Amino acid sequence: MTTKSLFFWVRFSIVVIALCGLTVCVLWYPYSFSLIKISLLGSNLSELTTAQSWGLVSFYWAASIPCFAILIIAWKISAYIKTERLFTSEVAKKIKLCALILLIDLGVFFIGNIIFLILGINDFAIIYFFLIIGGLVLSIFLSVLSYYIAKAAEFQEISDGTV
Repeated sequence: MTTKSLFFWVRFSIVVIALCGLTVCVLWYPYSFSLIKISLLGSNLSELTTAQSWGLVSFYWAASIPCFAILIIAWKISAYIKTERLFTSEVAKKIKLCALILLIDLGVFFIGNIIFLILGINDFAIIYFFLIIGGLVLSIFLSVLSYYIAKAAEFQEISDGTV
């Protein structure tokens, strides 16, 4: 795989993930609560007020914003692939920032879902908890990737200095 094709596929993946995220934000969140409201899902949440429904949707929209920020940072990181400067401390810092943003967002998302579960207004909690576990695994992966890119950057600086 060439650098140019790798660059293309990484950017293509970022766009696909962003489109999937927008679809979830625009379609899944509002319509899932609309279906609950009219009891099409056989939920015990049909008594939700409009304010509660939009409160839930607003929380999930707000929790989605950091994910889109991570995609913007990933887009910027992908430019380093094209210029073949991926193993730098700057890239390692950006990846570590992505991991931190994701970890904080997962914490807020987890606490919010626990609160909604305790209040009895979250029928999709199990789906969101699996999403939290997946995000936690991704955050750990990004932290490890950041560490190894920082190490590779150190080795590259050492080898450039000796040559």
